[in-house]
Amino acid sequence: AMPMADELAKGLASEMGGLYITKREIRSVRDEAVRRDFTGRNHKEVCRRHGISRRTLYRIIGQN
Repeated sequence: AMPMADELAKGLASEMGGLYITKREIRSVRDEAVRRDFTGRNHKEVCRRHGISRRTLYRIIGQN
């Protein structure tokens, strides 16, 4: 989903004359999806799906 969202953001930026979407905003969407998908027992699947490392997964889960 993240690569698709990134492409959509790039397309919107070109259509709207350079709309700037920060990586922080994109990252927050990814982080919410990771939290939603993680069950506590599926770290390999979540990491593969979102293209993140296990360390990044646990950093995201540890944030409030």
